[in-house]
Amino acid sequence: MSPPDWPNPPWWIHLTLESPWALATALVAAAAAMYVVGGRRGQPSLQRCSFLPALAAVAMIITAATVQTDREQILHSLNRLAQAFEDPFDMKTVRALAADPPGDRKPAALVGMAEQVQRRVKILDHHFTRRRVHVETDTFARTYVAVIGRLQARQIGGGGYKAQALMEWRKDSSGTWQISRIQDLWVNDNSARKILSSYVH
Repeated sequence: MSPPDWPNPPWWIHLTLESPWALATALVAAAAAMYVVGGRRGQPSLQRCSFLPALAAVAMIITAATVQTDREQILHSLNRLAQAFEDPFDMKTVRALAADPPGDRKPAALVGMAEQVQRRVKILDHHFTRRRVHVETDTFARTYVAVIGRLQARQIGGGGYKAQALMEWRKDSSGTWQISRIQDLWVNDNSARKILSSYVH
């Protein structure tokens, strides 16, 4: 599976809310420079104005700490999901992140897949090698993840694993992002891929 070629998030959102430290540092540096230059040139008005970029930097950091973008919410949910699949298995979290199929009483694909994994293997640890989030609308997003880790098959032994997944997310009426569809899945183990493929659609 090849990583999707999705556009990067809007730069102003990324720089001010998701990763504000670089811009905040630049603003503080500008404030310091204004203060020093104002002192050397005998311009107290410039020194007085130097607090403005510093104040903007503080406001930006506080805002970024209190406001969570859709991308950040989904990335946080991905971390929760990966942690839930590790031993000891946390099915409660998996169910909370799985959107119910509309008009269908069968369990969500994510829950069915999780039940298969829980019965057959213990995932000992994981490490994301790549994560991409593409928020298409206010209520719909896609994610691509690549992960490696260690697992132990029930009564067989253990080893390493590699997996990639492409998933769709929808935001419910309460503002919570949930996985609505597993669009594509690749696992480096043929038997596991065969078992889990029925949940991909």
